[in-house]
Amino acid sequence: MDMDSSHYLEQYIASLDMVPLALRELLNIESVPCDIYALKNGLFELILIQESSIDKRLLGQILNNSNGALYTLKNEHKKIIKKQQELLRISTRSLSMGNTIENTKKQMNFLTLNMYYLYLDALDNDTLNLQLQSAHTLSKVLMEMMHTHKELYEDYIGQKHHYILAQPVLSSLFLLGLLKNSKTYIDQDIEAFFLASLLKDVGMSFIPTNKFEKNNLTDSDKKQFLRHPQLSIKILNGRTPLRPHHLKIIEHHHAFSDLRSELSQEMQIRLNPSVNVMLGFETLTTTIMDIIAAMLSDRPYRSASTLLESLEFVKKIMFDQFPTEFKLIVQFFKKYYA
Repeated sequence: MDMDSSHYLEQYIASLDMVPLALRELLNIESVPCDIYALKNGLFELILIQESSIDKRLLGQILNNSNGALYTLKNEHKKIIKKQQELLRISTRSLSMGNTIENTKKQMNFLTLNMYYLYLDALDNDTLNLQLQSAHTLSKVLMEMMHTHKELYEDYIGQKHHYILAQPVLSSLFLLGLLKNSKTYIDQDIEAFFLASLLKDVGMSFIPTNKFEKNNLTDSDKKQFLRHPQLSIKILNGRTPLRPHHLKIIEHHHAFSDLRSELSQEMQIRLNPSVNVMLGFETLTTTIMDIIAAMLSDRPYRSASTLLESLEFVKKIMFDQFPTEFKLIVQFFKKYYA
């Protein structure tokens, strides 16, 4: 075997052990716990050696030189996950210390990254429990700082998280604010609805990531997306403090999905029982906040809508049947997000 053939064989073997690394996984850490690679001319090139120091300036250079496409060995990725999860634990413990608003902005970003890790392995109890504990603390702070929600939202949108991660965080922020503003729920109940909303899409973890970039879905793709609430329930049932009522909310949180209308009535009901379900207030608001968050999030195939455009859209789908609830939603957004 000549040198070139040997080199390409090594590259091929290496590719089997490589996993993609999101650039934001290297944020907030002082040194990398493992070797980091980039693809150059179709070949893996070592760009950061284990324990190399790293900062925002260096990350900017890496982004420019690699287009953000980074890799590490699969069994080494756990070291990065461990570092980032420790940062989330520290953030959770110190959330109410010092500048609470800035701490909360960071917490929302750490929580989003841990959501990514949960989607990588939805059956990992440590990652799920960390998400629950961190969200529990975050919900308490959010209920105490309703006046900051617009600032938190604007900062979070600016972080440009992938929509599959950003949407449940944003929709849960909106839902918590709406329920707190209604003055009809105790904080403990609001926290439970917040957790259900935050975790409602964990079933998406079983959908191939390339499907999230597509606009024109096949019938098979649509069935996968419509099935994810049931998968979420299977993942969460017995592993979280969520009660049957909260799991029902998750089950029906795509009651207004336009994907259903493109399938046969029989298939609609089989994939999503929400077709013939009377929606309670919590399920309705969870669903509507999810739609608004979806419209406010960028997609690879469309730009984000404005809040006004989002409210105009949900008016069309809910005003005739739920006029009072729609007015409550509009009043809430005018009060806290105008």
